[in-house]
Amino acid sequence: MLNEILQKQRAERFAGIRGASLRGRLPVQEHLLHPFLQQAVRDSNGKLDRLAVTIMEGNTLFVQATVAVLFFKKDIRLQLRIDPVVDFAISPLLKIHIMDSQGIPGFVLDLLLGMLPFPESITVTPRLVTIDLKRALTRRKLDEFVPLLKRLSLSTRRGCAMIDFYFAVD
Repeated sequence: MLNEILQKQRAERFAGIRGASLRGRLPVQEHLLHPFLQQAVRDSNGKLDRLAVTIMEGNTLFVQATVAVLFFKKDIRLQLRIDPVVDFAISPLLKIHIMDSQGIPGFVLDLLLGMLPFPESITVTPRLVTIDLKRALTRRKLDEFVPLLKRLSLSTRRGCAMIDFYFAVD
C-alpha cells in the first residue's frame, strides 16, 4: 500500500505533499566508502591498482592511488578540498579543488585523470573536479527528486564527512 502511494506521488511530482520540507544530516564514515572505492578499482580495467580516501578536517580529503600507465605503476597522493555548499538555485555542481599532488607532476596527473573512466556527470580539469549532481541523479533514474533538492552543505572532521541536506516540495 505504501509503495503504491509513493509511486503515485512520484508520478504526480509529489503534488499531494506540496509545502513539505525535510532537513537532515547524513554522516559518511570513511569505512563506508571502501566498497565504492574497491568497485572503482575493479571497474578501471587495470588502470587503478589501489584507491583509498582519508577524510580530514576543513573539507579536506587525501586520495591515495596506485595508477597503472603502460608498463609502469605509480603511487600518487592528492590533497582535495570540497566546497562547503551546493545551492541548487544557483548551480547543481559540487566542486572539488585539487590542492596538491604528490608523486606525480601536474601535467602527468592531468593526463592520467583524463584516461580514467569517469561518468559523464564528472568533469576533471587541471585543478578542479566538478560533479554535476543533477546529471548524476538523472543518470541513476532519480530525476524526479532533482527539483526537490534545494541545498547541500558539506563539512568534514577526521574520518567522517557530514552532508546536511534540504529537500522541499514547492
